[in-house]
Amino acid sequence: MSKLRLIVNPVSGTCDKQRIVDKARKRIAAAGFAVEVTPTTCRGDATHLAQEGIAEGCDTIIAIGGDGTVN
Repeated sequence: MSKLRLIVNPVSGTCDKQRIVDKARKRIAAAGFAVEVTPTTCRGDATHLAQEGIAEGCDTIIAIGGDGTVN
């Protein structure tokens, strides 16, 4: 089974991220991926979490947040 990491910035934007995460997790799991959700807690976390995910064998990294999360 392929492993996928969702990196989530829970405080970006104005909408509730949990609803988005729940929908994404459900659809990604249905596609046959093992899903791991990791929230950011400070500036630079997304980069570190992506690198960590790759080192741990994640096949795919997805960022859920704003421009800062993607950058």
